[in-house]
Amino acid sequence: MIATVTKNDLVALGFSEGTSKRIIRQGKELLVARGFRVYQNKRIGTIPATIATELLGFDVQNIPLTRG
Repeated sequence: MIATVTKNDLVALGFSEGTSKRIIRQGKELLVARGFRVYQNKRIGTIPATIATELLGFDVQNIPLTRG
C-alpha cells in the first residue's frame, strides 16, 4: 500500500491550513505533469508521501503525527 499525505496530516506536522492546501495542490500539479492524470480531479485531496517528501525536503513518512 502506498503511504499518502492529506492536508490534515500536514496540519498535524505544524503547517498552517493554507500552506497545507498549497503543498497538496503543488503535489497534484507535479503528478499531473508526470502523467498521472487522475490527480486532475479536484476531489482528490491526498498525494503520495514520496511526493510530499520531494516537495518539502524531509521525510514525512517517519515523523509521528500528533493529532489533537
